[in-house]
Amino acid sequence: MVYVLYAGLVGRSDPRAALAGAVTDLYLPASFAHNFPAIHVPLIAAAVFLHARNARHRRFQTPRP
Repeated sequence: MVYVLYAGLVGRSDPRAALAGAVTDLYLPASFAHNFPAIHVPLIAAAVFLHARNARHRRFQTPRP
């Protein structure tokens, strides 16, 4: 999650960011697992916003032939 946010902040929306966000299994303590959605949903929303901003910026920056 840290790399995905960092990549979004610096404008580095590449395949590594997609791979870093692909987590399949987590084993967490019960107290942390109970609060997991409240902690990570805002972080995921921020990451989606940053990468969408980067994609939109990149689309308008590319020269047309």
